[in-house]
Amino acid sequence: MLNIKPGIQRLYWSAFFVGLLFWTSNYYLYFNFEQLTSSWQTGLTMLFGSFVAGSTPLGGGAVAFPILTKVLAVPAEDAKVFSLFIQSIGMSFATLFFISKKIEIDWKTLSYALTFSVLGQFACLFINIESGLVIKHIYTCFLLLVAIILLDSFTHPPRTHALIFARKKLATAAFIGGLISGFLGAGADTLLFFYYVILMKQPAKKVIPTTVALMAANAIIGSILILSSNYVPSSFVITSWFFAAPIVALGAPLGGLIMTKLPPKSILAMVIFIIALEAVTTLILLPLNWLEASIVYSLLGLLLLKIKVEIFFTRYKPRLQNIITSTGLISRRFPPKL
Repeated sequence: MLNIKPGIQRLYWSAFFVGLLFWTSNYYLYFNFEQLTSSWQTGLTMLFGSFVAGSTPLGGGAVAFPILTKVLAVPAEDAKVFSLFIQSIGMSFATLFFISKKIEIDWKTLSYALTFSVLGQFACLFINIESGLVIKHIYTCFLLLVAIILLDSFTHPPRTHALIFARKKLATAAFIGGLISGFLGAGADTLLFFYYVILMKQPAKKVIPTTVALMAANAIIGSILILSSNYVPSSFVITSWFFAAPIVALGAPLGGLIMTKLPPKSILAMVIFIIALEAVTTLILLPLNWLEASIVYSLLGLLLLKIKVEIFFTRYKPRLQNIITSTGLISRRFPPKL
């Protein structure tokens, strides 16, 4: 049983009730019931998105961005800003939950990665991509590549359960994650997960709290950068963010709690299912040209092929090992040392 100080143990709930009091007072001052009911679609989206944010390395933006842009026809810029704004709430409360439960967060890696992810976001202020369709397509391809590499990494056991620190690899992953977050409103946490699990061969479940904490800080700083620029948030962004805030403040920690109970393979299955679903909606809902569609089809096909191969070897690996052992192939190829 962990010896948790009462003050730390109550950190999440104290912050939640203070935030709820602030939200309620602002609702009566600036909003109305009609605005509340008209925001049900984004609220429902973030009910699921916040759970994903707390329990996987994808972040709530992995759900918010594709649904807002493809299903609700929200402009890509507004979807990106909303994703950052809402993750500044959901990921922050999930981080407070992890702290209150004394779940390990790698603060050394987090602080180092944050520096470079912020530089990546800052660089996005000087890079302009006009086409929202291009951004959506890039996002789908990025997620599919992550799923393919992630599935491959799970076939190899982690090197160690001790968190490892590699400056150059971490700086590169964090900077690219910041760039992706600047364009899409999510991605810094996914790239940190990429660094931990794929580059450093760390156990996936152990590093998710650190990726969540990075995205929380990244979303807060990214939101400040946006507000300090010439961008003025639309009424959709402000209203949707306000009414989804209490949902993600509860949903993301709930996802984090469930994550601590799930085996790593269940987390992997959840991540890959979400990514595959996102890719399918891209093919169905977006007017892609033949080259763009071919890239998505190829990546999705490769992902499905790797899933089938993984299922096959998981099911038949014991039989294959018995056959190889019984026929003496292993002993002939690798004779025992004298």
